[in-house]
Amino acid sequence: MVALNQAPCALMASLATPLLLATNSARQSCIVRKRRLPLGDTASGGKSAQFTLASGQNVTHMDAGAYQSASVGDFVWNDANRDGLQSTGEAGISGATATLFTSGNVQVGAPQTTGVNGAYAFSALTPGTYYVQFTLPAGYTLTPKLIGTDTCRDSDADPADSGKTSSFTLTAGQSLSTVDAGGYQGATVGDFVGWIATP
Repeated sequence: MVALNQAPCALMASLATPLLLATNSARQSCIVRKRRLPLGDTASGGKSAQFTLASGQNVTHMDAGAYQSASVGDFVWNDANRDGLQSTGEAGISGATATLFTSGNVQVGAPQTTGVNGAYAFSALTPGTYYVQFTLPAGYTLTPKLIGTDTCRDSDADPADSGKTSSFTLTAGQSLSTVDAGGYQGATVGDFVGWIATP
């Protein structure tokens, strides 16, 4: 809230710096800045539109709202024994893609590609409902989903639904780190069947 009782001046409320009021009697101008909140208007740097105060006028409606962002991410791993669970010694899969969508099927940001450790993460998210779609590198097949009861070890990607997870809801300030996907490499076997012997 800004309340002033002085000569007319042009003001701008900002979340960028601690509280400051500066005046210049000759130019009759001033600027008001409020203390930065955790998140502001990213498009304008947390500043309000400029406004003018008349002499004796009080302005009591300059407010700012803020919320804590959320995040989601974890691990895409090589399920070498194909049991659908993260086991000791099973490494991450490099080159897998995780794409985040809202519950309305709107993609959020750019897809994340895993490095050698198989990790991915989406941060600075607005609280809401989302799902992740995983795409594995060529040669890998998604492991069965939701095996067992340990959400830290199972795979959430559905092989029957193009690698999509179920929807999950992120609350303000939440960091969800149990949305994983497992995959395994197929094996081949073969040789030569039959031949013609010539005398």
